[in-house]
Amino acid sequence: MNTGKMRKNGFFRLLSRILPAFLVMAYGHCGAGGEGDGSSGGTSFGDTVSELNDQEDEVNATTFSFAQAYEGFFGADLDSLTADEVRSAVDDFTSSGDDFVDAAETYSDLLESYQGDVSASLSALETKFQSAGVDTLTSDVGGVIRDTKTGEENCRAEHDPETDPSGYKTCIDQLRQTQLTNVANIGVGAVVSSGAGAIAGLAAGAAGAPVLVVVGATVGVGLVVGLVWTWCTSSSSSLSDDILAVSSGDTCNFTSCQGTVRELSDGRKAVICSVPPGTGTLTIHPSGGVPIAQDVTIDSSGVTVDISDCDADEESATAEDAEDCNSSTEEETGAEAEGSSCSEVATISANNSPADPSPGEDVTVTATVFPTVSGCTVDFGISGTDGYSNSDSPTTDSGGSASFTIPGGAEGVVDTVTIESSSVSTTIVYTF
Repeated sequence: MNTGKMRKNGFFRLLSRILPAFLVMAYGHCGAGGEGDGSSGGTSFGDTVSELNDQEDEVNATTFSFAQAYEGFFGADLDSLTADEVRSAVDDFTSSGDDFVDAAETYSDLLESYQGDVSASLSALETKFQSAGVDTLTSDVGGVIRDTKTGEENCRAEHDPETDPSGYKTCIDQLRQTQLTNVANIGVGAVVSSGAGAIAGLAAGAAGAPVLVVVGATVGVGLVVGLVWTWCTSSSSSLSDDILAVSSGDTCNFTSCQGTVRELSDGRKAVICSVPPGTGTLTIHPSGGVPIAQDVTIDSSGVTVDISDCDADEESATAEDAEDCNSSTEEETGAEAEGSSCSEVATISANNSPADPSPGEDVTVTATVFPTVSGCTVDFGISGTDGYSNSDSPTTDSGGSASFTIPGGAEGVVDTVTIESSSVSTTIVYTF
């Protein structure tokens, strides 16, 4: 049932765009592998693969924590919090940001070693594209965290939280505004899919598209598969002409996801995630297997990646096995899977139309469940920075989609739309 309230003018402009270049997972330039056994620097190839897969788990965990802390800091209503709670939100944001950067840098170093070993199958495009973001990641994310720490210390020195809590909170609010100006066009969200055990962070505010990774028939249901997706858009040049020229005019983004293998109604076994569309590199981390990196373009219809011919075990695999896995992987535009019940829903892809609404312009948010199932309830909830709220629970049509229309807000108002179906949730954020 709708429970909407009249909209009013907003006063606090939150972030509304997707995370830019500073969260690209840079994979480094290819280096030379060791002789004979496909090892780098004395480390066996199997050890490199195992460490890299373990680090992908760490990247997912720290990404999710950072996304939550980011929302907790930039999205908090400071008036409703005590000074101690505000300081705790700042601490959570900075500490989780440090953890994320550390995990990303370690992942990057390990993947550089891995790519050096299997360089015959990894194109210069993949290598240069991924490596282009490492300096931006460390400087920009590190800079944001460092400036936030310094700003909080200055606020605390000027306004003791115990004796001047109001002054301290006002100072922190000004710090937030400054940081938002410094990192314009940034948005962070987190998605938790309890049904599929998936975690995707730092990209929930963008339109999604399904990624269907088909595994071999002998792969056990419930096996964890991780995905790392990096992609770019350019304001100055066509990435299709030269994706390697990642410049200051480009906006690069990062999403990580973990899903569990499930059997589809047509008998295929697959892992399902939802990521923002774009052109970039998708790296797949099968649990106990070798990572597979593929250059792909994902549009709104999603992508299907078939890794069923790869069964290399991480402990015994050689660099040649990894090359075979990368070269035998196939992808095709579009992802299709039919479900027979709502309990099979693994992910939700959502988008808002128009994507960049003008003040006062109505917005329609469309959510599509995947695998496609009709008759599933989708719970929409809207919370605006102007105090507007509303909710509705339509059911999916034959294409697995359901929509929710929201009245336009004043200039600067930010809407956060939460969407949930069958224990799977996602979030859309936009600004008028």
